Amino acid sequence: MEPGPAVSKAALACLLLQHSSSAWGEQSLGNIFLVLFRNNKVVPEHSTSIPWALIILLALSASGGRISTTGIDLAVCRDWVLVIASDPASTNTPLTPGQPNELLTFLTTSLRRITLICKLLSPLLISFSTTFIGYQTTAAVLLGAAGVTLGSEILWIGVVWRKFKVLEEQEVHRQQPTRRTAVQSEVEAPRRPEAVSASSAHGYSLVARDEHDDIASAMQGTAQQSEPRSGLIRSAQQALGTWNEFRKMPVFLSSISISCLYLTTLSFESILISYLKSEAHLSDLFIAIMRGLSVLTGLLGTAIMPILEKRLGLVRAGAWSIWCETASLLPVVLCLYIGPGPSAASSLPSIINTLIFFATLSLSRLWLYCFDLVQLQSLLVALEHHPRRSEFAAMQVTLENVFDLAKYLVVLGFNKPDQFKWTALISLIAVFVAGITYSTYLYQVRGHVFHFGKKHEDAYIVANEDMQMRLITGDEQEECSL
Repeated sequence: MEPGPAVSKAALACLLLQHSSSAWGEQSLGNIFLVLFRNNKVVPEHSTSIPWALIILLALSASGGRISTTGIDLAVCRDWVLVIASDPASTNTPLTPGQPNELLTFLTTSLRRITLICKLLSPLLISFSTTFIGYQTTAAVLLGAAGVTLGSEILWIGVVWRKFKVLEEQEVHRQQPTRRTAVQSEVEAPRRPEAVSASSAHGYSLVARDEHDDIASAMQGTAQQSEPRSGLIRSAQQALGTWNEFRKMPVFLSSISISCLYLTTLSFESILISYLKSEAHLSDLFIAIMRGLSVLTGLLGTAIMPILEKRLGLVRAGAWSIWCETASLLPVVLCLYIGPGPSAASSLPSIINTLIFFATLSLSRLWLYCFDLVQLQSLLVALEHHPRRSEFAAMQVTLENVFDLAKYLVVLGFNKPDQFKWTALISLIAVFVAGITYSTYLYQVRGHVFHFGKKHEDAYIVANEDMQMRLITGDEQEECSL
C-alpha cells in the first residue's frame, strides 16, 4: 500500500505540548513535598497534628497524581503514539517490523527529551525560587503550576484527539469485537422469566407460572448477592490469564530487562544525593552541576539512539546499549571499593576517584536512555496488532514499579551511608542480569547473539489480531507494511 502524506506538523506540535504539560505537572507535584519539608520548614521538632495531616494529604495527592500520570503515559506515549505512527495517512514510512519507522522514532525520542528537559529545568527553577521568594511561596507557586498544567493537559488531550482522526477510528475498530460479542450473547441467552411466563397461554397453568416466577426471583436474588464476589474472582482470573499470555511472549524478556534497571541506586535521585552529602561531603552546587551533566548525557542518548537504530537495527541497538551501560557502571562501583571514593577532599587520589565516578556515571545515563527508547519501540512494534496491547504495556509498568520498590527494600537493609557501596554492587548486578535477559531475547528473535559482518534487518516476533505469534523476517517484511 502506498503511504499517504506526512503527518501535520501542527498536530505533532499539539501532541508535544500535551506531553510538556503532563511532564511539567508531574515535576511540580513531585517537588512540592521536597520544598515544604526541606530544612524542617513545615514540620518542626515538636510537631502538632496539623502538619502531619498536611503530610498525609500531600502523600495521598502525590499518589493520585502518580496514578493519573501513569495512565496518561500509557494512553498517550504508548498507545496513541503507536496508532499515529502506524497510520499510512500520517507517515511516509509505514510501520514494518525490522525496519526503522521515522515517525515512531521521532515521537518516542521527542517525548523522552521533553521529560528530560523538565527534569533538568525543574531543580534549577526551584533553587532560584527558594533563594529569592522562600520555601512556602515556592510551594504555592508549584501548586498553582500543577493546577495550570492540569487544565492545559486536559485541553491538549482533546485537541490531539480531534487532530488525529485515526485515534477515533482505532477506538471504533477496537470496540467492534466487544459489540459483536455482546450481540451474540444476547441472541444466545436463554429466554427471560417474563417470556416464559407469557407462554402460559400455550399450555402453562397459572400455578406453574407463579412457581416459576418465585424460583426465578430467588435465583436472581442469589445471583445479585454473589455478583460482587464472582466479579472479583473473574477479574482476578482474567488478570492472571493476561499475565500468563504476556509471559509467554518473547518481548516479555525485554520487559524484564528494562524493569531490572529500576533496581538501582546509581542515579541522581534522593538515595545517591543523600550519600554524596552525608558521606562524601560534596556541596549542593557540585551535586547540582553533576546532576545537570547527567541529564544532558541522557538527552544525548535520545539523539544517538536513532543513529544506532539505522546502523545496527533496533534489536541489536538495544544489546549494544545495555552492555555499554554495564561497562560504564563498572568503574562507578569500583570507585566505591578501591581508593578513597568520591569526596570533597583535595588530595590527588580523591580528585581522580571523584572525576572517574561522576564521568562514568554520567556516561551510563547516555546508554540507559538509548536502551529505554529501543525497548519501548520494540514493545510497541511487537504488540502493534494485539487487541490487548494496552494491558501488556500496563503490565510492564507494573514490573518496573515492583523493581523500583525492591530498590527501597535494599536501601532499608543497607541503610547506613557507609553501606551504600553494597547497594551499588546490587545495582550493578541488576544491570548485568538485565543484559543477560535482553541477550536471551535477542537470541530468540534473531537466532544468534553475536553477529559479524554487515548489518541485516532484524527479525521480529509479532502478535496479530488473532493473538497468534508469528516470526517476521527478511522477505516477509514487505508483506507487513500497512
